[in-house]
Amino acid sequence: GHSRAICASVASWNTTKAGRLCSRATSARQALSASKRSSASAFSGSGGTWNADGVILFTPSSGGPLLRVPASGGAPVAVTTLAGQNSHRGASFLPDGRHFLFYAVGTPDTAGIYLGRLDAPDTHRVTAADTAGVYWASPSVPEDGRLLWVRAGTLVAQRLDLARAALTGDPVTLADAVAVDLSASAAAVSVSAS
Repeated sequence: GHSRAICASVASWNTTKAGRLCSRATSARQALSASKRSSASAFSGSGGTWNADGVILFTPSSGGPLLRVPASGGAPVAVTTLAGQNSHRGASFLPDGRHFLFYAVGTPDTAGIYLGRLDAPDTHRVTAADTAGVYWASPSVPEDGRLLWVRAGTLVAQRLDLARAALTGDPVTLADAVAVDLSASAAAVSVSAS
């Protein structure tokens, strides 16, 4: 029941880690249940992600910041701060396990895809967008990755410079007429390391 719900929620945002995450979903359920929030609140949320160091980022509801909880259990703490936005959702860790992407719902000036780091409180808007984005990098050069996102129904990719927290170079069109669910801030896009 609950472990499948975590698996489905996380897999919907990060299919490249879905198998590993699903096999560890029982531990996630235990970690979230051990928190001061009810475990049910984690299952009505807007995505989550789990890094190799056992840190889980998730959004427990459709409004609010991203929360962080150790897989071993404990109380969730906010890892982002709403700044003129309604919610943060669709978190996904980058290959280094410290950086993460998320989507901010808000006004046109504040909505978009943001980059954050576990060891720094500041987040940076990478681009305006209608949905969350995904990160792709070659396993041999994970720091030289591309942000993929849907812009006006078109899937585009552009290099993401992690040191500058900015897109560089020109965007490349990958596909037209990509399905999006604006109510969930999600696009029908996933990536694989292979």
